[in-house]
Amino acid sequence: SLFVLDFKDMGNHHGYWNLHRNSVSRNGCRFYTLNQDECNVSLGDVTGDGNINILDLVQISNLILEISIPAFECAADFTVDGNINILDLVQIANYILES
Repeated sequence: SLFVLDFKDMGNHHGYWNLHRNSVSRNGCRFYTLNQDECNVSLGDVTGDGNINILDLVQISNLILEISIPAFECAADFTVDGNINILDLVQIANYILES
């Protein structure tokens, strides 16, 4: 038997999914983890300089347009949805503006 309870109370969201169906594409749960040890840089930092800025946006744009591949392509999927696309650019731009 499976019982599901959905409480509409204020509480702590730490350790819980905070997106519908666990991804921005709303397509269900993912059973993989991002291995930062392999990439060795933060998500979005495709230049590998320790800063997430306009230079990273330019390099991800070039990757999407198939012009060039950045040094840390593994950091380009900022939304962690398995695709490198305009959504990653928008999320990184929002991150830069909020920082």
